[in-house]
Amino acid sequence: MVDYAFGPPTVRITVGDSVRWTNDQGAHTTTSGRGGDAYVKDGRWDSGFLDEGSRYSVTFETAGTYPYFCEIHPIEMRGRVIVEP
Repeated sequence: MVDYAFGPPTVRITVGDSVRWTNDQGAHTTTSGRGGDAYVKDGRWDSGFLDEGSRYSVTFETAGTYPYFCEIHPIEMRGRVIVEP
């Protein structure tokens, strides 16, 4: 997380893998759900506020596409995790 972006915004992994977000700048969240003007959390995960230098990890046990966003910056900061079998 840096410059109001997730890098990369799309990650492809395999079932059982984990994704780790590291906040390199400012305060952000990684929150599962749909971002944008009318963002919607889906309850799969929510890091809460991550200060600069903080990390947060999620392990994915089911194949699928998992959108996520920063609750502080829901328009600018959106991404997705694609979990393949």
